[in-house]
Amino acid sequence: MFDELLRIQATEAKTCPSITGSEDVKSDSEACVVTSSSLASLRADKHLESQKNLTFDQLPTALERRLDLIWPSIPVGLEKAPLIVLWETTRAALHCEVDLKDLKIAYDDKWIDQNTFWEFLQSHDAFRGKLLPQESDPSAWSVGHQESFRSGNSAVLLKASVSIEEKATPTFKLRLRPLQLSKSCRLHRRFGSDRFLEITLPTIDSWNSLSSPNAREVTAHWLTQKLHPMVGRKWTAFWIGPPQSSQSLDSPAPGSKPLVQQKIHFFAEEGIGLSSSQLQDSLSSNEAPSSKVSCRREAMLNWHLQFTQNQDQCYLKLFSRIQLGLTKTDPIGELQETQIRNHVDNLMSSTGEVMNDGVGRISKGYMVRIRDTLNIAYTPCVIQGRIGSAKGLWVIDKTSTDEEDWIETYERQRKWNCDWSDNDQRVLEVKTWAVEPRPATLNTQFLPILEDRAVNKALLLETISKRLSDHLRNDLLDLGSALDHPQQLSKWVYENAPRRVDGSYDGSIPFLGGLPEITHDILNFLINGGFNPLKLKFLQDLIFDLQKQKYNTLSTKMNVKLNRSAYVFMIADFERVLGPREVHLCFSSKFIDGPDEFMDLDGMNVLVSRCPAHLPSDIQKVTAVFKRELRHLRDVVVFPTTGDEPLAKILSGGDYDGDKAWVCWDPEIVNNFANSVVPPKPELDRYFARDQRTVGQMIHEYGERDYVASMIEAAFCFSLKKKFLGICTNHKERFCAEGNSVSDEATISLSWLLSELADEAKQGSNLTTEKWYLYLKEVVAKCHRPKPQINSPGFEKGTMCIVDYLKQTLKATIHDGLKTIYDSMTPRKADGTVLAQNYDADLSTYWDTFEDWVFHIFTAQSDEILCLANVRNCLQADLHATAVEWRKVMRPQSNDTSYQRNVQYVYAKWLEISPRPGVQGQLNDRLANLFEQQSCIPVELQQWNLLKASLTFKLFHNNTSPRFVWQIAGRQLQYIKAMRSGGGKPPVLVSAEMLAVLRPDSKYIQRMRAAEESSNSETG
Repeated sequence: MFDELLRIQATEAKTCPSITGSEDVKSDSEACVVTSSSLASLRADKHLESQKNLTFDQLPTALERRLDLIWPSIPVGLEKAPLIVLWETTRAALHCEVDLKDLKIAYDDKWIDQNTFWEFLQSHDAFRGKLLPQESDPSAWSVGHQESFRSGNSAVLLKASVSIEEKATPTFKLRLRPLQLSKSCRLHRRFGSDRFLEITLPTIDSWNSLSSPNAREVTAHWLTQKLHPMVGRKWTAFWIGPPQSSQSLDSPAPGSKPLVQQKIHFFAEEGIGLSSSQLQDSLSSNEAPSSKVSCRREAMLNWHLQFTQNQDQCYLKLFSRIQLGLTKTDPIGELQETQIRNHVDNLMSSTGEVMNDGVGRISKGYMVRIRDTLNIAYTPCVIQGRIGSAKGLWVIDKTSTDEEDWIETYERQRKWNCDWSDNDQRVLEVKTWAVEPRPATLNTQFLPILEDRAVNKALLLETISKRLSDHLRNDLLDLGSALDHPQQLSKWVYENAPRRVDGSYDGSIPFLGGLPEITHDILNFLINGGFNPLKLKFLQDLIFDLQKQKYNTLSTKMNVKLNRSAYVFMIADFERVLGPREVHLCFSSKFIDGPDEFMDLDGMNVLVSRCPAHLPSDIQKVTAVFKRELRHLRDVVVFPTTGDEPLAKILSGGDYDGDKAWVCWDPEIVNNFANSVVPPKPELDRYFARDQRTVGQMIHEYGERDYVASMIEAAFCFSLKKKFLGICTNHKERFCAEGNSVSDEATISLSWLLSELADEAKQGSNLTTEKWYLYLKEVVAKCHRPKPQINSPGFEKGTMCIVDYLKQTLKATIHDGLKTIYDSMTPRKADGTVLAQNYDADLSTYWDTFEDWVFHIFTAQSDEILCLANVRNCLQADLHATAVEWRKVMRPQSNDTSYQRNVQYVYAKWLEISPRPGVQGQLNDRLANLFEQQSCIPVELQQWNLLKASLTFKLFHNNTSPRFVWQIAGRQLQYIKAMRSGGGKPPVLVSAEMLAVLRPDSKYIQRMRAAEESSNSETG
């Protein structure tokens, strides 16, 4: 029965994917295509029909023409409308496949009200009968009507994505994403976030038929040397990010195959909302950011990086610093030049090594100011941030006073020569700060190194296996205990939920139809409404699916939880009281790792490492000590500044600008570990082509006017080249698994190659496909070793690497664990029937109670009674039609695979159902009044929608797809349950903003459970 359940769930997941841990899961709901007129012109172009007939010189024109078709036109009548209106109109038109060239709309000032705007679009002839995209965040709509596009440190972001539609004539598809509020960044605050556009584009390797032999050069030229018209402005590209999987970017489509994509940032030089004066090539350093003058991309970048003052820098390294201006941060306020202490040197060792690379100090008074500005509950000892050209960590200086406001920077922290006279460059921007650590999971990259450096490898395998089984057993115990009590389950959900990332910034929990978007939020939403996990099967299914996904992640990533380990910022010892192999780590509150509690690790041997970790020396055993001089530094690990070289550098070339160290004090792992020296680096230069031209050389080559545009094009061309970091990582991990070693000559060489590839953007290093294969032939092929066959006769666990062995043994453990959960969630009555079911009397009787009440106040044969019977019959018919529509759009063979879009479509239809007495009848006035409520009640929770939800549940709770009932009517059903629960006590309403920040009180829950158990023992 249990195995059959797993098979059924795997099938259902294809049509109704589980929604977990994504900040924005609406990606496919905004999918759209290029306009029909554009497609017509595309098909009419003989040159684009087949690239086979084109000469090499014609190929750029063919690809550029396809790329030009990405940009949509401006609707007639909206040429002078606010940018936000143009954006949303364009988004709706692309979503509904409405040709913008033929769309005529007259702007109306009343559209400042978002509902009025969307009501207008819905009634427009071009959109009538079509499903509009999901509305943007109301807060973003409101802020977007302000000239600054900003409220406090929250800014409205413009984001879009381009995908490829493989048809007879492949085309690029543009999709605009809903507006959202998010943290701002330095460039947004200086020029306005409305001047920045972020577009996600698949890497050129995935373009297939749209690609060409010189596609990278053509695309780089098209992006950087053209002005791109969209939503009434002319945009030019200035920054491109590294390739990332679509699963690590925001808005991945649920269940979709991961794509490798790159984020491209554009700057609006001129257009709607910007002054119509001549484009400026430069800006005054202290010109007001709100002036919104038309200026070139060069002026914006020159303000940020001061190219002419940094002519000795490699242009590619300086280009990589653009990202610092795009990092989302919190500004703390302006400092005076005298309050910024710029040291000309660094803390050095006797051998000339920099011992504090990336870290400086900050006064106690200024740290208190940071605490108060960011509303942090405590004064942090370390913050990560940026100021001017400096980046990294800043450590509180205990010798300063509360009245002092100052910050110091060291030479290694400053990434370019900065104009400190500019007020905006003297604003400290905080990215994050040191927080109380949790027990960490063991990164898979650490396992082969731990095995290699283990004195007793069998003992290490036994230890890790035991930690893994303990982790699973404790996880099962926690869930089993949580199922017995809703409050305990709420705590379990909180502890297992992913930490919220910076997405929608209005503080509320986003909904999809009648339920929150994220599974963890759905569970809390239903628990808070009064549903019992042991009685409601839908709630149990959610919990089971969540745990199953958790175990699937565990089986692939092997993130074994080690109670005696943590990730913390690593900083340098400015007091110079630590010895060369000593570290200091103490906690702000007791670190509970199971049976023990620690305030510090004084006297213990510990392991320290950081990611990525490839070399056998990337994990080091050191001694933890407690130093009174460092006791104010809590929840961070302090590394020594004595000795010949920094400990951070030994750990895969790390520094102190924000890297987090993994610290482990598990004695069974630490005592079984032997250190390795850093192996010598092999000669790899012959495999790399390097572009190390300086800014000065680019100025000399291209001239004062064109050098910035030429630098950007060259940098884009470099960034669009095929990247081998992921390829090399996979090859190295596979190679390690085959030979069960990380310390042989070939693996060491691969590890050093990875170090080079990780820094290639800053160093201008380029590994080509030809050189990659040459490297494999000359270095790796000499050491090829056959991989042991796991299932072969006589196989022993010592013949395979630790990762493969643990993955193999984990499969059966996870299967047994899931079966245990399934059994614990299906308690049975004395007659053997399962206690949990899809039915809940509180929900279905809400309609029945209303009917009984109507029968009580009206006579049996009155018009009201007859009308109610007709309304019920019509409502049942409408609900059945909606259910049919749900099954239609959710079937596996449906052309539209976007679950989000389908939910929005069916939910809109469900909301549209209103009381009607049938074809011949007329709704009785007195009965109609009973369906209505005061206007202050939200539409979703007015009487008619509550009654409609109740009847929906009554009709379809035993349907083959219970998700239909909850996904569409979940909000109303939760409200009904809350009104019927509580033992006669009225429910307590919570605002949407507060719901997002509520957390369970662990101590109160513990006391409540203890009181319950005591009461049960006394009565027993």
